[in-house]
Amino acid sequence: MRYRNVIKLLLIILIGLILRYVFIPFGALTFSYDQGRDAFIVREILAGDFKIQGPPSSTPGLYHGVFYYYLLAPFYFLGLGNPIYPVFGLAVLNCLGILLMYYFARELNFSRPISLTLALFYAFSFEQSQYAVWLSNPSYAALTVPLYYYFLFKSRGQNRWSPLLAGLFLGLSIQADIFLAYHIFPLLILFIIRTIPFTKQLLAKFITGLLIGILPLVIAQFKFGFTGFVAVRNLLLPSGINQTKALFTDTALIYLNQLTRTFALNLFPIQIFLGGLAGICLVFWFIRHVIDTPQKNILLAYLFSSLIAFPYGGVATPFVHVGIGFVIYLILGYFLSAILKRRFLFLIVITLITVGNLLAIFKNNPSGQTIFALQPDLTIKNETAAIDFIYRSENGTRFSLNSITSPLHINTSWSYLFNWYGESKYGYLPYWHGHDQIGLLGNNLQKTPADVTDYYLIIDPPEPNFVRFIQPGIEEENGFSKLEAEYNFGKIRVQKRVRI
Repeated sequence: MRYRNVIKLLLIILIGLILRYVFIPFGALTFSYDQGRDAFIVREILAGDFKIQGPPSSTPGLYHGVFYYYLLAPFYFLGLGNPIYPVFGLAVLNCLGILLMYYFARELNFSRPISLTLALFYAFSFEQSQYAVWLSNPSYAALTVPLYYYFLFKSRGQNRWSPLLAGLFLGLSIQADIFLAYHIFPLLILFIIRTIPFTKQLLAKFITGLLIGILPLVIAQFKFGFTGFVAVRNLLLPSGINQTKALFTDTALIYLNQLTRTFALNLFPIQIFLGGLAGICLVFWFIRHVIDTPQKNILLAYLFSSLIAFPYGGVATPFVHVGIGFVIYLILGYFLSAILKRRFLFLIVITLITVGNLLAIFKNNPSGQTIFALQPDLTIKNETAAIDFIYRSENGTRFSLNSITSPLHINTSWSYLFNWYGESKYGYLPYWHGHDQIGLLGNNLQKTPADVTDYYLIIDPPEPNFVRFIQPGIEEENGFSKLEAEYNFGKIRVQKRVRI
């Protein structure tokens, strides 16, 4: 690589890192139950209680891999529990995708200017700016999924390590989210159509890498009685919920909406319809105008890889297409190469994609990871502001806490925030007078003594499946305390109360 290109690429990576992280120090980080749960588990790991089972999936009995916890652990250690530190680590990891974009583009024989342009698009991607700082287990798959296809592509050659690395990164992707096992099916198709040479040696290396990547999942199955296999069986059986209730046209329409949404989040996120339409036109152009080659087959298999997953629950997963944005830009590279000599059109396309993504970043990212959050206002900024208000109101006086949360009656996230932020800044923890937290993570808030009279009720932001529990929760709290005043931090409500 030429010296000037190295400088340009490093500059693009720096720009990408700034765009991903710029709002995080100001508290633009979504922190809800999942983040609190994972932070407590990482704390246990750092205390010597090592884990082999990862976060639970939406399918009962099925768990993701544990790699995510160990990825976060060094950063939580350095930050003394501050979630902003692991987010920085995830952002740096995500920016390696910019480098991968350049090299993958070069493998597809794109020119250096086109390859640098694609790297720049990836740096400016609104979708990637959200994945990069999303404190959740699927986030790092935005890098491992493209790495899987990159080494799958290189497996066509004589590189002896590529099949092993392809299997390894597929395994790590499956650990990120068990549902990403659907990426196995494109490989089977590529074997069948002989785009990837089917040899015993290649297959042995790939399986070896895959087994290394999913080893914690395998060990966890032995340790916990193969509950994952039972869950997968129940998911795939014709009697499952998804198969009995979802019509073909319903599932197909949701798949199309999810895919076009992914197009839009990368091409023109400020207008989802136009961005999705641009993505559809781009794919039709690619299929019609690019000659049939192994490269084309791999990119199309990559793009449509999730199709097999949708009959089995992918319809409800906003991150089911994690890593797919990468291939959208690679396909875009063919179109840019075709119009390169039409300077005006080329500049229009570059300008629309760049400006559209930047506008979306500066509009949405100050509010956290909005494309994933069910309760968007649960950000570190609003949460710490609420905690500061409570402590400053008390001025060192002891007080008792209750919360109405989603999931209901689980105080894990607020408990973590009071432990990490509240206690470290103000020197003491609140008492607790809400529902019993025995057996739940964060159960270290003591029962309220009789002489403590200052009570507070924290109410999470409303969302469709949670809002109906708010008023009954307030009425229940009325049995303990009397309302004096209510304050809002975003959509978080804090009620200052006095014990009855």
